[in-house]
Amino acid sequence: MKLFVLFLSAAAVLAVSSATAIQTTTEEPVEVTTLSQQNVESSKFDGIDLDLLTQDELEALMEAEDEKFTGELDIYLGANAINKRSRDDSKVARPKRWVPLAIAGGRIAFAAGRAFLSRYARNGITRSGARITKHYSRPGNYFTGLREFKKLNPTGVKRIGGSKFNGWTGTSGNYRVTVRSGSKGTTGANGSPTLSISSKGGDLVRKFRFD
Repeated sequence: MKLFVLFLSAAAVLAVSSATAIQTTTEEPVEVTTLSQQNVESSKFDGIDLDLLTQDELEALMEAEDEKFTGELDIYLGANAINKRSRDDSKVARPKRWVPLAIAGGRIAFAAGRAFLSRYARNGITRSGARITKHYSRPGNYFTGLREFKKLNPTGVKRIGGSKFNGWTGTSGNYRVTVRSGSKGTTGANGSPTLSISSKGGDLVRKFRFD
């Protein structure tokens, strides 16, 4: 009888040990991300490892981004201008336009993005990880920034408050557009009014200062 009890106890211990072993082997392996892997991921912009680029290559990449940016703005602002003209024409009977004049007007309508960027001086590029900031400037003040903000025809516009800098934010096509009455200066003093245009995800920011 004692041998039978010992046999049952040994079997129970063996069963528990086996179950524990099975649970251990079925656990998913823990994926460990090293610091070097995090740095590699954080330096990628649009699938390109920025740490591998020379300064000239980075600037060439940003010039290509400017081509894409102005092209998208051209289409977005041009479509808005055409739609507005169509609404105005539907309200007032107008004579049919002379064809060459209409063609010239269409070219102007779809060049608003390029015209916008041409009004600013370029002041270099800075980056932190995968976040790139392109700096621009032109003479002006907060009201200049507000006019530029409105020219971008933003939608979903909301007022910014609750801090020492007031402003407005909205979206223009694929971009977040924000104008502020001031900015944080490098010396702690209040900086110039700014207009910022950010890509979705905020990996590329164009910052326009009005001095």
